Amino acid sequence: EGTFANSNPADQRILNWNAVRGSVTDFNNNSRGVQGGLGHATDVNGEDRTAQVFNHGPTEGISDSLDAMTQWVASSVRAPIMPAIDAAQEQNGRQVFADNCSACHAGEKWTKSTVLAYQNNPTFAGNPLAANFFAQGKEPPLDANLTVGGPQIISVAQGGDILRFLDNVGTRDGSNPLEIRGAGALGGGVISIPGDPNEGVEVARQSTQGFASLGGAGFNTPSLLGVAYHAPYLHDGSAETLDDVFERHTLAGGNSISDTINNPGDLEDLKAFVLSIDDNTAPF
Repeated sequence: EGTFANSNPADQRILNWNAVRGSVTDFNNNSRGVQGGLGHATDVNGEDRTAQVFNHGPTEGISDSLDAMTQWVASSVRAPIMPAIDAAQEQNGRQVFADNCSACHAGEKWTKSTVLAYQNNPTFAGNPLAANFFAQGKEPPLDANLTVGGPQIISVAQGGDILRFLDNVGTRDGSNPLEIRGAGALGGGVISIPGDPNEGVEVARQSTQGFASLGGAGFNTPSLLGVAYHAPYLHDGSAETLDDVFERHTLAGGNSISDTINNPGDLEDLKAFVLSIDDNTAPF
């Protein structure tokens, strides 16, 4: 839930915590890489179109099966309807949320992440995980307003403003073995992800498994629809409860949610409100 806006199927969020995928179509390769199998682009009327499926590549038209999955997610996947909470608690929790969380978790999808900001489909002319992609000047995005770090969409410039999709919220520990290290990690060439401790270092092409985790540039804002059913939380699943999230997740001032909102009653009301978010909750 929260992948598409209910009222506008063209409004889709960027996918994965590290913003390396841009559509349901991209997940054909995610499924093949993680679960094995041939996927849904190997045999399209006798033609193998697997190479046409890549991160932030074409979002439709590769195969009828992939298009059908996109349509199903857009039209049928919905958040569970949550029980109503106390009216006073909802009112206060909503206000605390508005003051501290709504800048990132807004709109029908309850996230600022959106591919509507892109001017091109596909976003890249070729596979951003191809050999030497990280070399300087290699495979720039087709949209000149986009800032990317490898296959990650970091931000977009709009009318003089910068909409940043990846935010550092204090939850990444690059030395922790729980950090995701896989096909989305760095390949060969010059490492160009802002904030990465190895930024500017030239590395040889090698297996990406176990090499380095993404996250130095921040994380893609998740949807909060149905979040009551999404534990454990954070990109690595290391927060078992929202209380754990509040202790670790930092806000714009650099302090955690718990330290920023230091009134226990306000924190409880915020938690109750967040856990109640569903399609019936009026977005910001």
